[in-house]
Amino acid sequence: MKKQEKELERLRKAEEKVISDQVKKEKHKLEVLERAAARKAATAARNAAKKAKPSHIVILKVGSSILSNLGAQEAVIVEEDDSEAVRVVQTSRSGREIILPQRLRK
Repeated sequence: MKKQEKELERLRKAEEKVISDQVKKEKHKLEVLERAAARKAATAARNAAKKAKPSHIVILKVGSSILSNLGAQEAVIVEEDDSEAVRVVQTSRSGREIILPQRLRK
């Protein structure tokens, strides 16, 4: 009698262990899928943000109306001041002058 009860208890515990292992595996699979979905959503959001940036390229279409407007405009003469432009020299912490490459100068 005791042997049968012990055997039944052992089988019950084994079944519970199998069921709990299955639950853990399913939970793990769901977590993996959720993380993958979150990664895909983040990637899609990043890509959408990149595409949403306005383009700095302006395409002008030249037509007869634009050309006629250009011909009708008066020439405006702008006189520049001949005084010397004051240039502020950038220096590093050690006092050396910082010379930027041409492509970085404004």
